[in-house]
Amino acid sequence: MKIKEVEQRVGITRANIRYYEEEGLLNPVRNRENNYREYSEEDVKNLERIKVLRALGIPISDVKMLNAGALSLDEVMEKRLERISEEEKNLREIEKVCRTIRQLDISFEEVDEQILGEEKDIWEEQFEKIWKEDITKEILTLGQLNKNLTWMLVWGYFMNAVSALLLGDFFLRYEGMSWSKRIAVVKSNPGEILNRQTLFFDQWKWLILAVIVCLICYIGMYFTANVKALTVFFHLEALVLTPFIAGISLAVRSVFSTEKVKNQTISGMHLAIFWLAMMLYVLLIFLLSGKKQEFFSKARYVLGMAVVYAIILTVLAGILSDLWIPAAVMSFIFTIYIGLSWFHVIGDAPKSGGSRYYAIVSATKMMNIAGAAFTMQGKSRGTTILR
Repeated sequence: MKIKEVEQRVGITRANIRYYEEEGLLNPVRNRENNYREYSEEDVKNLERIKVLRALGIPISDVKMLNAGALSLDEVMEKRLERISEEEKNLREIEKVCRTIRQLDISFEEVDEQILGEEKDIWEEQFEKIWKEDITKEILTLGQLNKNLTWMLVWGYFMNAVSALLLGDFFLRYEGMSWSKRIAVVKSNPGEILNRQTLFFDQWKWLILAVIVCLICYIGMYFTANVKALTVFFHLEALVLTPFIAGISLAVRSVFSTEKVKNQTISGMHLAIFWLAMMLYVLLIFLLSGKKQEFFSKARYVLGMAVVYAIILTVLAGILSDLWIPAAVMSFIFTIYIGLSWFHVIGDAPKSGGSRYYAIVSATKMMNIAGAAFTMQGKSRGTTILR
C-alpha cells in the first residue's frame, strides 16, 4: 500500500512515517515498476506499536532497542515508570511555582528566575527539554517551511560564492596535462613516479574529497535526529560544493584536453557569479510560490521556471564570457535539481506544515549533490502526472 493509505489507516503523518524509516524502524520495499515505497501489513502493525509506545512517552531510542530485541517490553516499562516518578516530582515543583505566582499576584513584568526557587536540578532538566522541543517540534506552516528552506539555501550558496571568490582559482588549479599523458609520463620516467603521482592526484583531489564528504554527511543524517548535528552536516555539504564543481571541471579538462576546452576554462570569479545566480533563483522560487499557491501543485511549473532561468543564464554567460557549454550544463543541472527537490519537499510535507526538524533535514538533503540520486529515488517517474 502507498504512504497516503498508511497515513489514513494509522493516523500518523507522512513526515513522521518517513522519520521512522530514517530511524530504521520501518523497511518498506520498493515497487520495481515505479520505484515507489510499498508498505506491508507488518509495517502498519509496526507503526501502530510505535504510536502506542510514543503515546506512553517511550523515547525513540528505546523503541529502536525493542525493535532490535536489545530490550524487553518489561524493562522498557520499568524505565518508563521510574521516569514517571521523576516527572511527577518535577510537575509538583512546577505546580508549586504556578500557585505561588497566583497567590502573590505576580505580574508579567515581575517574572524572573528567582521565582523558580532553589531546585536547580529540576529546572535545568526542564530547560534542556524545552529548548530541544522548541527547536525540533515547533510546527511550521507551509509558508514558514518555505521561508526556512529559502534562507538556508541562500546561506549555503552565499558561502559558496565567498569561497569561490577567495579560493576558487586554487581549487581550479590545472597542471596542464591530460590523464592519459600523465600515465605515459610516469611509465616512461620511473625515477619521477612520486612527483608525477602527486600531480596526478592534484588533478582529481577536489572531486574525490567532495564526494567522500557528501556521502559521509548523507549517511550521517540517518543516524541522528539532533538538529545541531544536522546543521553541521548542512554547512559541510555547502562548503564542498565549490570544490565539487572545480573537481568536475578539472576532470573534464583533463579527459578532453583540447584547445576548445582550454579556451572555455572557468575561474573562481565565474563560480562566485554562478552561486550568486543560484541565490537569486532560490529567492525567485520563494517569491513566486508565495504569490501563486498553485506553483508547487504541478512539477511542470517548477520545470518550466528551471528551464527558462537556465536558458537566461546560459545566454548571459555565453555573451559575456563565451562560456556557453559550462554555463548550460551547470545551469540546467542545478536549476532543475533545486526546483524538483523543493517540489517534493513541499509535496511530502503534512498539510498542517512541517517541523523545524523536517525543514533542516530537507535543506540538508537538497544541499547534498552527491546524495541527489538517493534523495530523488522513487520520485523520478510519474511526477507530472501524479502531481
